Amino acid sequence: MSDSHNAHAWNSVYIDNDWFLVDVTWGAGFVKSKERKYVSRFTNAYFLTDPEVFITDHFPFPVKSFERYESDTKWQLLEKPLSALEFCSVVNFDQCGKDWGIRSLTHHKAIIYNIEYEIDIELETMHTNISDFLAFLYEGERKIDNFIFAYMPTDKTVRVHVCMPGRGVFTLQVYARRQRDSPHGDFQPIVKYILQCNKSFDQPLTYPTHHTLYGPVKELAKYGIDSIEQGVYHVADDGEIIFSVKPKRYIDIFPRLHFQDHTIDLKNYCFVDHSDCGMFLNVIVRLRYEGHYKLVLFGKQENSSTFTPFASYLIKCTKACIDGVFPDAHDYALKYKCCILEPLIKALYPSAEVLFCVKSPIAKSLKCNGTVLTKKDDGTFEGTVKIPGDDCTVVMEGCGLDGIFHRLYSYHVDTQLDKF
Repeated sequence: MSDSHNAHAWNSVYIDNDWFLVDVTWGAGFVKSKERKYVSRFTNAYFLTDPEVFITDHFPFPVKSFERYESDTKWQLLEKPLSALEFCSVVNFDQCGKDWGIRSLTHHKAIIYNIEYEIDIELETMHTNISDFLAFLYEGERKIDNFIFAYMPTDKTVRVHVCMPGRGVFTLQVYARRQRDSPHGDFQPIVKYILQCNKSFDQPLTYPTHHTLYGPVKELAKYGIDSIEQGVYHVADDGEIIFSVKPKRYIDIFPRLHFQDHTIDLKNYCFVDHSDCGMFLNVIVRLRYEGHYKLVLFGKQENSSTFTPFASYLIKCTKACIDGVFPDAHDYALKYKCCILEPLIKALYPSAEVLFCVKSPIAKSLKCNGTVLTKKDDGTFEGTVKIPGDDCTVVMEGCGLDGIFHRLYSYHVDTQLDKF
């Protein structure tokens, strides 16, 4: 058989009652067009290749002396063979895309027409373990960062979501890196699409820049995590959202929140404490503005003192939160597996009587500004505390069996609140 674009021969081989495709020419090397020099480089991408991948750059056409063999479309080995016109628009994977056995699950044409508003493209890797993907959107030569995100629904698939920036023609280039490569190795191009958009949102909500996959890393156990929220795109209709993490051991989580591509400091709008049963760590997030946020969770791998990211999520806020910032949490709040029930806001009214309620299965005694909280049988501590009338810090402390009190949470008396 031979190819209508790059005329050369390849083979169909019969093994175990089935036909397979082999191209020993392209599998052996390639020619550098400028130098007109042959480079010997073996690849198994063209050995017993999946017909759906093979057809991306191999189309059998009749050669006079072998016409009776090659004119039959059955040598595409496809359930639904392509016409010559269809072949010209089929997705042509880059070399690494072929080598690594990448195929499209959703879009099999190089040019995708008549897109309205958004599009999701899903790819699958058939025999190579991929550790990471990247995707970039271009309008001409201009790279557009804020209208695209990607994640892996399974270990073998990646989904690239594009919110079309406007009407017109755009280029989507997808890159990947294998698990066997260095964690800091180069990404390789695997496939390119041309996106033709007919309709777009008048004012699309842009995404924060994120040049990697959303979702948790594969090796969560290294961070002491048993399970974690797997979904990567979340909608917060009331401006607040909670992510739950089930730890295998004591862990410390450092959350970082980004609003679109603004540089607003949002660290006090994230809060980490235990669930009331003590089995989960909850990352509670308050969203000040409507739009898209990126939440990145950092932790420490065992025997490491450095925080590195282990999960990232994309959040859409449809209604901003009116509550203020969270109280400051200190190390022993996590060590005592504390869960704040009241109050979960940093600013306190001066001269007010405030109910404090915290649950901890480990702490033996809790006090707030010197007032000892009453302990119940279920591990809940509560008590009403008279707040000072001046600007000051209100501290909740707790102790274990050693009787030594440690800071758990800090609040601030805000005299400005008394004026409203």
